[in-house]
Amino acid sequence: MHKFEKAGFVGPFKLETIVSLPSPAIGEANPGAFQSELKSSFEIAGKFGVGLGSCDVCGQPLVHNAIVSCDGGSFTVGLDCAQHIGDPCLADVAKVEQANIVREQGRIRREAKREAKRQVWLNSKTSTGETNQEKLDREAAERRAEREAIEKREEARKEILEPIAKVLEDGKNGFRDSVATGLRRGVTPSGNGLFIACEIFGKASGRRGSAKFNEAFALAENIFAEAKNI
Repeated sequence: MHKFEKAGFVGPFKLETIVSLPSPAIGEANPGAFQSELKSSFEIAGKFGVGLGSCDVCGQPLVHNAIVSCDGGSFTVGLDCAQHIGDPCLADVAKVEQANIVREQGRIRREAKREAKRQVWLNSKTSTGETNQEKLDREAAERRAEREAIEKREEARKEILEPIAKVLEDGKNGFRDSVATGLRRGVTPSGNGLFIACEIFGKASGRRGSAKFNEAFALAENIFAEAKNI
């Protein structure tokens, strides 16, 4: 007689689904998530009219519940019992699921061990007298402050260079527009390009050699120098 029939169930038997109850560890870390998963598990079981948490064949307590249908209803068994379902294909599903669960449990244990070691290291003192966690937090704050300072300098440089960018921009997608685009990114020309940019800026105020040209040319040089020193 089939193992399930000895327990009072009548075949044919079919493995419908496998429902796992949430880990108590989830309840400790996130009670809301635990209750949500628990509710979802029992809602699935309710569709088949079965309970969860114990095997209807051998009475063992269960975390992973295989729901099996039979003539007249459904019942719940553990994964070990599910492998005796009588259909090799369906039994293999239970075996694969059990192997997956064992693998996942191993992964969780390894992860927990790594996290425990990490916590020990984080709380250990360094040569500076800080814990490793305090050192990491300080270094992260310093990196944020450095990034913010760099961004602030870049914005200041763009603002300083904007008057020259406005004069150089002519909408012809040539040298002038190229330099203007660079200036708006905080990038200044160099060498002959710098001289030409100053000259174009000067010519916008007067012809070459005039007092206004010289004044504007000198202003452009000062602006580029100021931007470089930021």
